Parts: sequence; C-alpha cells; structure tokens
Amino acid sequence: MTTNSGNGNTGNNGTARNGLPAIIATVSADVLEVDESARATEATANFADNFTVNAGTGATVSYALSLASHTGVDSGLVHSGDDRDAGSGAKIYLFEENGKIVGRAGNKGADGAADTPNTSGRIVFEVSVDASGVVAVKLRSGVKHNDPNDPDDVVSLAAG
Repeated sequence: MTTNSGNGNTGNNGTARNGLPAIIATVSADVLEVDESARATEATANFADNFTVNAGTGATVSYALSLASHTGVDSGLVHSGDDRDAGSGAKIYLFEENGKIVGRAGNKGADGAADTPNTSGRIVFEVSVDASGVVAVKLRSGVKHNDPNDPDDVVSLAAG
C-alpha cells in the first residue's frame, strides 16, 4: 500500500516523489491485547515498525488515529456490564475525542429496535497513539465475549 495526497505522483516502490511521503504497510502487523482482569492497566505496543516510511529529506513522521465518521462508528463489540451498569448489553460505538478513539456504550434499543450511538455513553475503552507510533489501549468496562465460560476468549474490533 502506498499513500499520497491523491494526485497520483507517488510510486509503488515507497519512494517519496514531488515531496510527498510514501508509506508502505508491512505484511505482519502487531497485535495488542488487553486482559479484562486488569481494567485499570494500559496495554501498549509500538506499531511504527508496521510501516516503511520514506518521508524525504528533512521530513518528520508522526502517527494519529481518526475515524471516517464523527457520529459514532459501530465497533462490532458489545458492552458486558451487569444490569445496574449504564449501557449494559448495548453495542459499543467509536468516537474521536481529544486525539483518542473512545469506545462508548450506545443506547440499548427497546423491543428489538436497533441500538444507537450515545456521545455521552459509558466509556468502555480508549485507544490512543503517540507521535512515535506507540498505541495504547485502556479498558474501563467489560466487553461481551462469545464464550462466557472462557475468560481468555478473544474479541476484536470490526474491520473497516
């Protein structure tokens, strides 16, 4: 994959052309896992090594997270708090907030109605990246697992 400003002047070989940076994703990406038993703990991994960057002479590279939509993106995950927990059983929606991606419990649909994003819903997790490419995930509330009998059952954000 090669990216540029959309004018087609960057080649496929990862070489900066016309002053535009070239970024190539490597084949194997890091995996960042968070253990729910330690919710207050922040898990981190350096994702900068997943990209080959040729920014040109004198240029600097920094990393940031963003979403294509600002109205709440369905994460593919469900909040697992107990019945007294606000947002329990609702879909988790992603929002951009102060440079972070925040997963918030949505509004639970009544009588089979679809869940809806809630910009003030309970924060379930936060994902951030610093300028050097270190990604951090902080889990603040539970996420529903497919196998409730397996405490190590893995769930992932939806692709897209």
